[in-house]
Amino acid sequence: MLKEYRVILAYLLIAFSLLGLGAMMYIILSFNLGVVPTSGCPIYQNIDCGKVVTSAYSKFYGIDLSQLGAGFFALMLALSVYIFVSKNRRVKTRVNYIMLGLGIIASGIAIYLIYLELFVIHYICLYCTFGHISIFGLTITSAILLKSRNSD
Repeated sequence: MLKEYRVILAYLLIAFSLLGLGAMMYIILSFNLGVVPTSGCPIYQNIDCGKVVTSAYSKFYGIDLSQLGAGFFALMLALSVYIFVSKNRRVKTRVNYIMLGLGIIASGIAIYLIYLELFVIHYICLYCTFGHISIFGLTITSAILLKSRNSD
């Protein structure tokens, strides 16, 4: 039973990674490269991805946050797949600790970005919100998976 529970958690890690990566790739392809039309924004009053991803807060030392997010989610996807396919329990636990640490750091950044959206920019980006949800999902799922490993 515990093994099936861990398999479900590993699938969740992969799903959250893919959701976040997809959201970041959409932002990159639509707003940064102009390859995909931005017809989904603005949606309603204060929901406008364009206002958020083109704001002064959308870059970190000249690098778009969506690109950093895509890199983060690609790394988390690779680590999630490794946890899913690896047979070495010790290495899986170490990778799980790495994922939890990265998730905690990313959650702090996401909270700051949510603050910026709500109280400074005064617009919300739905694709960014998918990224935030993915970060929180990865962090919580990593913690639950790690707890299940340590309870053996």
